[in-house]
Amino acid sequence: MMAGMGSIMYIFIVIGIVCLILSGYKLMHFFGSNAKEGYNILHFTKDSVTINTGFFPPTYKLKDIAEVRFSKGRARGRISTSSYIGYLQVIKTNGHSGRLISFDGSVYYRFVVIITNERIIDLSTEILMNEFRQRGILCIKE
Repeated sequence: MMAGMGSIMYIFIVIGIVCLILSGYKLMHFFGSNAKEGYNILHFTKDSVTINTGFFPPTYKLKDIAEVRFSKGRARGRISTSSYIGYLQVIKTNGHSGRLISFDGSVYYRFVVIITNERIIDLSTEILMNEFRQRGILCIKE
């Protein structure tokens, strides 16, 4: 019975170490050479785009993107009940939808914000839409 408990504890220690390594990696990326770049959620290369959210940011080939849909809604669980959040979703040429990705006023201000009003979400959405449009990708604001 004790040997089983020891191996379970070992598994939790390994999981904890992996989580610390992933957190450290994201913090190094975020506070890297250009801190302002950490607030740019779109990273374009010659033929692809990476949407920098979470530990595993999705990357899409530009030729595989049919359109990007944008929407907004009230943010739940924030400090203010009048706060808004924006959403984007990549629709691929094969008809598959990417995951729903949220963003806030950090896109517009280029630093962390806690409360974002509707006007700033609209401005943030326009910034992101313009980046996609510059590369010939259709953007739809719902």
